[in-house]
Amino acid sequence: MGSPILHCMSVLNKQFWTRRAKELQVEWGSYKIEVFQESIRPEFRGQDRIDPVTLQIVKATSKGFKIQKYIESLLLCLPWFFCSCLMMICFLNLNGFLKKANESDEVVALLRIDYLADYAESGEVFDPEGSGWGPYLPPLMQPLVTMIFNFIFRMIAEYTTERENHKSQAGYYNSLITKRFIFEFCDCFIPLFYVAFVRLNIRELRILLLSYFMTDEVRRVICEAIIPVLFAKTEAVIKKEDFKRMKSTKVNIHQTEASLREECEGAEYEPFDDYMEMVIQFGYIVFFAGSLPIVSFLSLVFNAVEMRSDLFKLMSSTRRPYMKKMTDIGIWKPIQEFMAFTALFSNLIIFSFGSAQLAGIFPSWFTVKWQMDDVTGDFVFDDDGMKLFDEIDFKTGSTWKGVLAFFTLEHFYIATFCLMLILLPRVPDWVAVFDKRSSYAKLKKLEKKRDKKMNKLRDDLISKRVFVHTSMGAFGIPGMPKTPET
Repeated sequence: MGSPILHCMSVLNKQFWTRRAKELQVEWGSYKIEVFQESIRPEFRGQDRIDPVTLQIVKATSKGFKIQKYIESLLLCLPWFFCSCLMMICFLNLNGFLKKANESDEVVALLRIDYLADYAESGEVFDPEGSGWGPYLPPLMQPLVTMIFNFIFRMIAEYTTERENHKSQAGYYNSLITKRFIFEFCDCFIPLFYVAFVRLNIRELRILLLSYFMTDEVRRVICEAIIPVLFAKTEAVIKKEDFKRMKSTKVNIHQTEASLREECEGAEYEPFDDYMEMVIQFGYIVFFAGSLPIVSFLSLVFNAVEMRSDLFKLMSSTRRPYMKKMTDIGIWKPIQEFMAFTALFSNLIIFSFGSAQLAGIFPSWFTVKWQMDDVTGDFVFDDDGMKLFDEIDFKTGSTWKGVLAFFTLEHFYIATFCLMLILLPRVPDWVAVFDKRSSYAKLKKLEKKRDKKMNKLRDDLISKRVFVHTSMGAFGIPGMPKTPET
């Protein structure tokens, strides 16, 4: 039951946030900002052409040039992406997911690296069921290595995005965010997808998901709260000593000027990391909703700490962010919507093929080898009260029933998804009324301006005694008096 409930909550969260964003647009004066207000990037290089909309001469580039630059960016990013995939395969071997006992599986045989996987065999140093610190080292090392890979790819993404010669700053940021999101998303979720959809082992998925989630959250707290606090205290002590020394030499420095100089010397605020952390956390919750429901509660606890650490970072470690009115959160909105929709299929696969839940509903369809206690001979249950199994497979002639059940649930979920979108519109009623009133007021203003120009033109024509030959006037001016024939 946890999976459909959390999926519905993710859809409702997306809809409620969209409605709230519309309300904030009106309250903050950013509703329907014109796209023409965005300035051209100084780095943009193009040829002078006539804009078909504004009929002004602007700089532009051809579509072929853009496609060429996108292909070049893809070719430059792919090698590092393959290196990242190789890194994840290495850690899958070290974490014990590619053991020799499963080498008959074609996927395991393809991904297994004997030199690394042997360290995770039974009795070896990285054996997941062993004792000591050995089993915990690969899960702890992987986030650190991933951070290094992400840092290097960030420089590659910035270089390739700069080469794409984007006209607007929004296009530049959208391209950069798309590259970095795809790379970091794969770093975080490919190992989880392998365990969930290839191995179809929900027990290993829970262990790996909890390990990734806790390690990522602790890393964020350490990097954004503890380390900045230590650096801030160290800098405060150094500046205090410098101030005492300057005071002893009678150097007069205005306190406000010193404070402003300190703010200007801070690092530039980078919103990508904060957005990415929330999106990755959202993915942990919705993609594997039925596997580990406690992740939702843990995210609330860590987000409370994250809010304070981000506030401290903005107040003491970075320069003040540049304020600019926007209509929404940009490309992060379709990313969140895409994750909420695709989470539907990931949860259905786990429910239908990765766990014994469907087998519990239709036991006649499956052949299940349950885990039995060696002493009592009873079934073995996990922490959620679900029976653990060693092997599960469809009986002969029952595979089509499982596939039919999967697609039936999938259609039901999509219908529920669409129904919630219809019943809960994206634009609140009062915002829709505000939009109509704004459009009406703008139309009346244009009509008033037009009538004023027409009246002025008519008065000028009458004062100059311009004669026209048609009863309605050559200029189509209403109310034109008839002129005498010459």
